[in-house]
Amino acid sequence: MRKYTLAILTFISLLFPMMAQAEYCWMMSCVGEVGYVYIPASQMIVKAETMEMDFNGVKYKLDPTNRMLKGFGLPSIGSTVELNINVTLLSKDDIDSPSILQEIKLPWFALNNDQLKVQLHKYDFNDELVGAGLMRSGARFKILSYVGDYFAGHSRLFALVYIESD
Repeated sequence: MRKYTLAILTFISLLFPMMAQAEYCWMMSCVGEVGYVYIPASQMIVKAETMEMDFNGVKYKLDPTNRMLKGFGLPSIGSTVELNINVTLLSKDDIDSPSILQEIKLPWFALNNDQLKVQLHKYDFNDELVGAGLMRSGARFKILSYVGDYFAGHSRLFALVYIESD
């Protein structure tokens, strides 16, 4: 079965060379690669003890399912962190692309007024980026530096990372 899967993937990569670049890290391995990861505002705002949030005097229960990292807050440079959700590894050129800038303008949360829930937004860059690698939940990377900024609940912050495991 494995032999057939490899043959099919090889055939597809020959037919569609651009698709070959879009492999997930866990298929092609991103270990040892250096790239950028978007750090959403929710990663910096949501604290471990946060169970609910107040919006205009109404309390909403927080659903932290889409929190980017297993830990809370902004990791320090040199620390190794683990992903909580699938995240796209970006190149330096990608972080300035119009499609990425458009996606990160989206609010970091959505309110569900019927259930009084706050759902964290999961930023998705895969449709816009053919050459990006998708790291799955559980992947670990080291923070090398930060590029960009964060202000008033909006993030244009990216971490330069070294992939240690996927």
